[in-house]
Amino acid sequence: MIKTVDKIKAELVSNKWQARHRPIELQTENGFSIIRRCDIDKSISASGTEHRFIVRDPDEYELEIAVDIADEAVAEIVRRSRERLSLESSYWINCAERHLAIQDYYLGAHAPDLSDEEIDFTHRLWLEVTHERGLEDIRHKEIVVVAITRPADELHDQPPASTSVPAKF
Repeated sequence: MIKTVDKIKAELVSNKWQARHRPIELQTENGFSIIRRCDIDKSISASGTEHRFIVRDPDEYELEIAVDIADEAVAEIVRRSRERLSLESSYWINCAERHLAIQDYYLGAHAPDLSDEEIDFTHRLWLEVTHERGLEDIRHKEIVVVAITRPADELHDQPPASTSVPAKF
């Protein structure tokens, strides 16, 4: 009986040690978790303005992400803090982590990387289309779908696919 109790105590102590050394996972609202690389790999510093994270999706797919806070932003924040914040402060890693927590991630097929001008152009088209009678409920996504399917149909020399959005360009 005593040996069994000793084994249980040893296991509990071991489990407490593992729990204390397991990295903290920040859970995002969209089901992702974020782990600081410096919590896993002690050779990676938690200070400074460049930080690495492991982002894990709900299906357990992981991607390593680096966040580098711009020098201009660092200078402005240090100035506004009256130089009370140094690069050794945990403030920087917390800012980087919060930035990641509000992002949408595409770990498989990814969303196109559109420039500000391309997004603005899409929005202007949307504004124009939604002023047409019967098209008030069109969404930005539908503008993009029409913009993608038209050239694809022309490329394959097919008649335009029927879409629920009459295109006016």
